[in-house]
Amino acid sequence: MRATISIAILFLLLSFDNFALSQTAEAQEFKVGDKIPEQIMKTFSKDTETSSKPTIINFWATWCVPCIKELKLLDSVLNETDGINVLSVTYENDVTVESFLERNKELKSGRLTILTSDTLLKTYFPHRLIPHNIWIDTEGTVKYITGGEEMSKENILSFINGKQLNIKNKEDNRKFNPFEPFHLSDSEFVYRSILTKRIDGIPSGNAIYPVGHADKQKILRVFSFNSILNNILWTAVNKGRSLGNYYNTMRIETTDSLRFFTPNQAPQTFEKSNYTSRNEWRAEHTHCYELRFPEPINDTLFYSYMLDDLKRNFNIAVEVVEDSIMCSIITVGEKPIAEPNENDSTFLRLSKDGLVAENVSVLYLFEYLNEKVKKELNDIPVDPPFIDKTGGMRISVKLDFEQGMPSYERIKGLIQEKYGIRVIHQMDKYKITIVKGMS
Repeated sequence: MRATISIAILFLLLSFDNFALSQTAEAQEFKVGDKIPEQIMKTFSKDTETSSKPTIINFWATWCVPCIKELKLLDSVLNETDGINVLSVTYENDVTVESFLERNKELKSGRLTILTSDTLLKTYFPHRLIPHNIWIDTEGTVKYITGGEEMSKENILSFINGKQLNIKNKEDNRKFNPFEPFHLSDSEFVYRSILTKRIDGIPSGNAIYPVGHADKQKILRVFSFNSILNNILWTAVNKGRSLGNYYNTMRIETTDSLRFFTPNQAPQTFEKSNYTSRNEWRAEHTHCYELRFPEPINDTLFYSYMLDDLKRNFNIAVEVVEDSIMCSIITVGEKPIAEPNENDSTFLRLSKDGLVAENVSVLYLFEYLNEKVKKELNDIPVDPPFIDKTGGMRISVKLDFEQGMPSYERIKGLIQEKYGIRVIHQMDKYKITIVKGMS
């Protein structure tokens, strides 16, 4: 068998070499619909009439399990019919192939024509994945280029009989390089976490994409752009509920203040630093960060993933401790309240005409009002952090405002008068997040 294979290989190599000498330096790539030059087609056929049979060029390797299955199928078809030419092509050398055939005696005694050490055919039919099959009709036209799934006895016999095959053509991404940065268009990402340095020409800020209503929202995406690390961390720690850290509920322990804070927040450190300008500091210490999931997920889970992401990327440690601080304690009096079913839908709307809340937790309601009802957007909320001592009560509220938007304190008073829920300030245990900058 070694002599038979070698003769076939020698004949093919000589034919291809002679044809290659007549070509330009860069070999032509043949695609579906292209007609193969007759001089090449002659090398595929053992017949005098090159157009008498269709041809399958089958690229394979000895290590490829689907390829071996395919070889056995092709060999079995050749043993039943001589109505097709099959050329099995591999980049591996004849020693490797001969060793493979010794382990697969049924192929060694079959009718396959094998071309080893191929470098030329792959330039005409380039690919990355095997099996790779070129289906050429009796006119020398490439009809299909497929992988292994389309290679079946039924399809081969139909191809011999000139029937149209309902199969998908194979398209390998030959430009893909696993050792280079991975790029896709935005719409193709299923999940992504992106962190970059500052991007000039855009503002700074934070964008959160919730799905759902009130305290039953889920989070799809968070995007912080040109933000300092302190602000990005606060978004994760406080679950995006307020614009900035208040009442010192997130505390940063670091020897490098400018890594977390602006020059205005750490003026003495900035004056002693080696930065020659604020722009130089911004270039190093403001970031763009995005976390996005394929589907919206629970906000607590989302922000825990975000915080873990930030810990890894910025080499920080996070610890949660309890401390006694001034808190806003939410309690409920004896006034009867018809509590909604927890499984009911939820809704919250605040405008100058009134407040409508349906099936929201009292904790979420007061956190929302504390943040939204302020004289100025960047004002510190009036109430310190809330602790719910109503047992997780959910409530529906309807208030009409006759003279426009009242103050935050007035809205709290109306809720107490109508529903018996009040907020008092007192020292209590509260969970504090400690962020430690690692060296």
